[in-house]
Amino acid sequence: MESRMISTPITLLQCSPTSDGASAVILSSATRARQYIGSQRKVCVTGWACGTDSYDDENLEVLDPTVTRLSRELYERAGIAPEDIDVVQLHDAFAPAEIIRMEAMGLAPEGGGARFVAEGETGINGSIPINTDGGLISRGHPMGATGLAQIIEILRQLRQEAGPRQVEGGPRIGVCHNSGVGGVNMHSFAR
Repeated sequence: MESRMISTPITLLQCSPTSDGASAVILSSATRARQYIGSQRKVCVTGWACGTDSYDDENLEVLDPTVTRLSRELYERAGIAPEDIDVVQLHDAFAPAEIIRMEAMGLAPEGGGARFVAEGETGINGSIPINTDGGLISRGHPMGATGLAQIIEILRQLRQEAGPRQVEGGPRIGVCHNSGVGGVNMHSFAR
């Protein structure tokens, strides 16, 4: 809070540092996954939704209509509801983004996201752990690699390989939200 003001009320340390990085993920059929990693480590993509921002004069009161719409699409395709999700990675290039997006995704009460965070509900031991690796503000924001870093964290969580960041209780369903330059991608995963 004491760092230099960037744009009221956001300070320097509430902004993710743009950085360099790379990442890779190998996708395979279920048969190949069992062959190479065994059935215990297999994680499946269960849903995907993507889109771009658009003007919608019917939903001017909705803070993030694109994420709201895409979340509904993702949940329908994956056959899940917000309360089924065990762990989430959200694109949080700036601190307020996490609160806005968790509300848009139905993970926190509308207008109550800040309180939800302050009460610890998004912590590793909270009701819906979000950005268990610290998110972009902690890790940095290597454009292009950010989305895969989020997916890798969800894979680690679902495989119970996240070490000190591990969500207790054996999470089974994880969701990633990534955005940039107007586009939004959301994925759901299950073990």
